[in-house]
Amino acid sequence: MKEEIEKLQSFIANNYDLEKLEARLNEFNTLKVLKIAHHEIRHSNILSWLLHSSENHNLGDQFLKKFLSEVILKNENINTKLTVFDIQMMKFADIEVLSKWNNVDICIISPSNKIVAFIENKINASESKGQLKKYFEIIQSTYKGFEIIPIYLTLENDLPSDANYGTISYSQVLDILRFVNSINRENLNSKVYDFINHYIETLEVLTMGNVEIKDLCKKIYSKHKEAI
Repeated sequence: MKEEIEKLQSFIANNYDLEKLEARLNEFNTLKVLKIAHHEIRHSNILSWLLHSSENHNLGDQFLKKFLSEVILKNENINTKLTVFDIQMMKFADIEVLSKWNNVDICIISPSNKIVAFIENKINASESKGQLKKYFEIIQSTYKGFEIIPIYLTLENDLPSDANYGTISYSQVLDILRFVNSINRENLNSKVYDFINHYIETLEVLTMGNVEIKDLCKKIYSKHKEAI
């Protein structure tokens, strides 16, 4: 018992790595204050803003094109003739991004390109029975003659129940956002850049995508395994 108490005390007292981890996780972040991390609808709102090429982030269609290209590139099962090259050549001046249209989390429509992509966003909740099939049928019947890209967005790249859907993970979204934000740093309004950076930090914690935090966790566990 005495040895166990000593290990616990060592873990709690003067644990530089633990204090460094706590400080890193407690850095000011507007989105942390708003507690968005595990709320799907708040992630959907931010992603809808980023995916809309005419919004005031001034990223244009860069995030949209990279997001759609990633989905098409990594999901051969999607029934579409579109290629990554097609996406890159498209103009999205007439884009519409709808939230919760017919309960679909995010719906991206470009009439001039005859393309509709729609996203079912899952963080903590699981699918309802027949949910994905229902959404796919609604989109098919509403947008006849359009190229349809059904997307299932999850934390861990979980497989959807409907084989028509392509998958993308929040880790992939994080990589895309890091790239887009970094190459546009000089062109973005400082408030926009900070907001996107705060969202990147939120995704890093959510996905354990920050190397520093991951290494600190491994180090703490390795040194204090028994106490933990």
